[in-house]
Amino acid sequence: MLDFARAILVVAVSIAAGCAAPGSPARHFLAKFGAPNPAIDLVAVCWGYGCRQQPEVDMSAAWAAIASAFAAPPATAKDERERVAEAVAAWERAAAESTPIGLDVGGTFEGVGESGQLDCVDEAVNTTRLLVLLQESRLLRFHVAEAPATRGAFLLGWPHTSAVLMEKQTGARFAVDSWFHDNGVMAEVVPLDTWLAGWAPAEGATP
Repeated sequence: MLDFARAILVVAVSIAAGCAAPGSPARHFLAKFGAPNPAIDLVAVCWGYGCRQQPEVDMSAAWAAIASAFAAPPATAKDERERVAEAVAAWERAAAESTPIGLDVGGTFEGVGESGQLDCVDEAVNTTRLLVLLQESRLLRFHVAEAPATRGAFLLGWPHTSAVLMEKQTGARFAVDSWFHDNGVMAEVVPLDTWLAGWAPAEGATP
């Protein structure tokens, strides 16, 4: 396991300008919130609503734990999406070691005004950065990182944004949404069309 972790770290660092092309939708989105090329040893972590706070964090030491979800390569696209959900949770727990996002509670309004609270934009940016890093580290076999999607426009419900993965073979898109839960809980990964229609987990907050 240790050898796997070291190998993943070496690959990640060596291809820091790697597979997610500079012109990719994910990178175009990230460019709105600073550098579009996140790196494991220096990645900004958003919090404070709309990424008003973006301290830069070295995630090198934590990357092995984050990447451990992929220690056995996923056999199917569905399996890979489940691994991504686990990696999002591990990423959030690791980021909480050096930022206040460990205090984040699910939803937007329960923790409004509190240090470390995230809204859906913060969550979408953080998750998209992680998806790009997973892609660059060649841990995603069946998917690519896409630009986040937004649903609702007040008249149709509160606006809500989520990170997005696209399955390579089918072109199907999936929302990767960690906003519904407290920090460090597995993200929800659901078909994007379902999510756009207003989907929420049974016990989750509803925007």
